[in-house]
Amino acid sequence: MTLPLLDDVKLDGFPVEQLYPGWAPLNRAPVADDFSVVVFTEASTSRQACWWLEGYAPHTLLLPSGHADSGEALPCPNGRKIGANRITALLAAQRGNGPLIVSSPFTALPLLAQITFETGPLSVSRFQEADTVFYLIWNNVLPALRPSFYYPDAPLLISDDPGGAMIPGMILSWYARHPEHAALIREARPFRAEDFGVGQASGLRPKPSDENSPPPPAAPAPSPLPVEQPASATPPHASRQGLKSRLKSLFGRL
Repeated sequence: MTLPLLDDVKLDGFPVEQLYPGWAPLNRAPVADDFSVVVFTEASTSRQACWWLEGYAPHTLLLPSGHADSGEALPCPNGRKIGANRITALLAAQRGNGPLIVSSPFTALPLLAQITFETGPLSVSRFQEADTVFYLIWNNVLPALRPSFYYPDAPLLISDDPGGAMIPGMILSWYARHPEHAALIREARPFRAEDFGVGQASGLRPKPSDENSPPPPAAPAPSPLPVEQPASATPPHASRQGLKSRLKSLFGRL
């Protein structure tokens, strides 16, 4: 006979029928997708412990990134295929100050991270395309490592992180401690073209057309009548010669 709250739980392939003396299941709560957690308590000390209920993470296929980014298409354990060169592009993703945008490993469409959170030394970003969810995970203590790729539905984990096998459990643990994650995921906005900065760079804006530009000032129209030129002034030496002639003529009359 199984214990309350553990009716469908198996341990090493067998139903759970007894626990350590003094321990009993306290409650069971869903966490995300098919994951749930059972909290146990010890009556004599009030200590608590928990079990993650999944047949999932222990069977995740863990691959080093060098085995997965050969450039060829990658078949997943669930039968789905990741396109050629898409893992290589995905593991080259860089974090910056703006929104984290990557190309989907399945369709190559751009995707915006729904949520990003910190758990232990890990920075985890969740992406979703239709019903497909995957994660990119950076180890902040080992910045030289490429990010890990986690595809829960496969289940597939591509990672060079020494603690890579702990990634699924750390993600689930964060979800359990932050129930608000469901609302954050539900309210996350999808990718938009302006996330790439289209239309925001001044160099991409069209220049004003000539018809919208102010007209240049009009040049003055030429006068239809000839302009009378001023008479030339008498050279100074010519004036002196005339004065001498007039004086000579006057003196001749005396």
